Amino acid sequence: MKRTRSQIRAAQIAELAAEQAAHDKSVNDAMKVAAFARCDAVEQLYELLDLKPERPISREGKNGAYEVATDKDEVKRSARLIEAVSALLAVTESYRTTYEPSDSGRGPDGAVAHAEAANDQRFAPASAGQLAALQRAG
Repeated sequence: MKRTRSQIRAAQIAELAAEQAAHDKSVNDAMKVAAFARCDAVEQLYELLDLKPERPISREGKNGAYEVATDKDEVKRSARLIEAVSALLAVTESYRTTYEPSDSGRGPDGAVAHAEAANDQRFAPASAGQLAALQRAG
């Protein structure tokens, strides 16, 4: 007997739900074991890449001004971290594809590629300020 479209969709939904449940279980298990190490690693990356928390919004109330957190669960800050790491990886990949020596050790123009790359300031290690500028520009 041939399955209907709704049966096929229901099977796909059930498969996706099972994958999501497995993922959630693995995340919960990891939180029990590795949560502190992961949080410490992320905090170190925030500091290394100079990613400050979102600024709270100041609001006026009956009892005067108060601040309201704009990113309590750090979704925005985490997204900025991912963008910064992605930008850093893109620069690294660009460097590798542009200046990595071929099998002969020479670049397309016949010059020694790694010596040329060492003198090129475009691919010097980025500072935290330069990464922040990349984030704002992108």
